[in-house]
Amino acid sequence: MKEGIPEKKIFPPYEDPDVTEKKFTAMKSLLEGKLDIVSSEHRPTSIDFQGLRPDSTEEDFLQWIKKEMGIKPEIILENGNSQESAKKYHLLNYAYQAAKNFLRDTLKYPEAELFIEVQSISSKKDIFDILKRVKLVADKGGLSKSIKYCRLVKTTIATYEALKNDSKLLKKITEDFEGALVSSPSENGASTDTPFVFSGEYNAVGKRFRAIDDSNLEGIINSRPKDFEKLILRFLSRPESDAKTALKDGIASRITIDKNQAIKLLPILYEWLTKKMKAMDIKIENKSFFSTQQIKKFSENLKALLSNEKPNPLSGGKFEALFIIGKLHSSSHGGQFEIQLVDLDNKNEEGEMHHDKYDVVKLITARTRLDGGCPESVFEKFISDAHVKSGISLKEIKYDLIEKPGAPIVKKRKKNGTYIYIADSVYQRWHEFKWVDESLYEEIQDAHK
Repeated sequence: MKEGIPEKKIFPPYEDPDVTEKKFTAMKSLLEGKLDIVSSEHRPTSIDFQGLRPDSTEEDFLQWIKKEMGIKPEIILENGNSQESAKKYHLLNYAYQAAKNFLRDTLKYPEAELFIEVQSISSKKDIFDILKRVKLVADKGGLSKSIKYCRLVKTTIATYEALKNDSKLLKKITEDFEGALVSSPSENGASTDTPFVFSGEYNAVGKRFRAIDDSNLEGIINSRPKDFEKLILRFLSRPESDAKTALKDGIASRITIDKNQAIKLLPILYEWLTKKMKAMDIKIENKSFFSTQQIKKFSENLKALLSNEKPNPLSGGKFEALFIIGKLHSSSHGGQFEIQLVDLDNKNEEGEMHHDKYDVVKLITARTRLDGGCPESVFEKFISDAHVKSGISLKEIKYDLIEKPGAPIVKKRKKNGTYIYIADSVYQRWHEFKWVDESLYEEIQDAHK
């Protein structure tokens, strides 16, 4: 195993100057919209940058804000003196404070790392003072401060997107969504206007229901709004998450059902979504759920909506489900919904796929995208939390996450003898668009063996 300090090598002066210049060129291209046609999985997004160009001006800052957050320069320059500007500043400051809380409470950054000279955002001066400190410089003293501010700015962007889409209202919206899909049995036996009705049975998986027009068609439903913190974590850990996708599963329902029954369920759901809910942009993603033979039973209009998706690299590639996603005609949060179909005997949360272990992978992934890696002390906190929540032994958790062949997390020894923990998927993606030194990438691959 080679030794190195990879948490330093994604920043100048430790990285190859050619890599730094590629980052600056990419910033300019992103700002000009030249990268918009490239999938965010295969090019850098705002969460991947380690800072802004050293020669960035206030005009550049305004254009960056417009590109990343959709706030027009004149709104910033009005300095809160108009009603629209005042509302934006209030939301920006709320996001800024919430981002600090997220970094401290969820990603476990110590208070010393969160001490920022700019305490709040109430004027253009505050915004410019923050962004001036996000310039990517080679001086060690300035570099440390730049990393701190850059991390906070990126998390503020993620938080702002969640707030902008009224994520705080998701609980009520989700309840209404499920209520329109599944109703309670009526006392007089009259039919309802929902396609499904509750059977009255609850279990650990959710609430059992049956189809109104087919009493033999049964399943279990569990709906939940995405937690605010999980929305932010998704934005930071998933490269494809941006303003458009951060809340794509903000309204989420999981239906547990036999696959043969699911084939009959799918057209009922589609009719309900299109006719009653006026849903748009519906897509069906088959993630190792239906076989080719089962798909042949679909109607032609459903086949046209279907795509076979590659597994999420964070999941280890063993997740099996069918996703129905789209946008509601009217919704106060932007209308993004997701219905997930899973088999009764699914193994999606067994072994390394257990959700508490999977959460650790997401946390390490977010830390890696923000800083290049996660310190050993923080990794141990994440592992300890997963152990307490799940009851799974620390030994088993560590084996599945860092020791098992193909494990998602790389344990990399530093020169001072401590370790840093790295999400392999992040460096694989960065390496694809030449975002890291080749020598650094080789070190990480050696550590993964």
